[in-house]
Amino acid sequence: MIKMKFKLITGRTIKQGEGKDKGKFSDEYTNEVSSCDMDREDMEQLKIKEGDLVRIKSEFGTVVLKARESKQGPHKGMVFVPYGPYCNMLLPSETNDSGMPSLKGIEVEVEAAPGEKLKSIKEVLEALTE
Repeated sequence: MIKMKFKLITGRTIKQGEGKDKGKFSDEYTNEVSSCDMDREDMEQLKIKEGDLVRIKSEFGTVVLKARESKQGPHKGMVFVPYGPYCNMLLPSETNDSGMPSLKGIEVEVEAAPGEKLKSIKEVLEALTE
């Protein structure tokens, strides 16, 4: 299995906001926050395609997400994950007295995750509170 190092970038998306208006357990919200955007060439190197599951691991945790080709231009070596419960699995809890954890530039490792299951938001929230 091929593993590659990336820089994690997080942020909000329009689809995430639209989904949140329908509820954080809505299909629209879940579909957006359970995906990660990657450069097409990086996806090819990992031998994955749109919709395939990938395992993303940081020093703070691990999560399985759906891969999606970024429409925002080339950005090799970066993976974007929308804010939300799935993203929180990868972020530090330490805020260095700022009230906000580090949200960008976190080193992660990404690999294909065939045979894995995408957890529901409820399952992710339960894992975050263990």
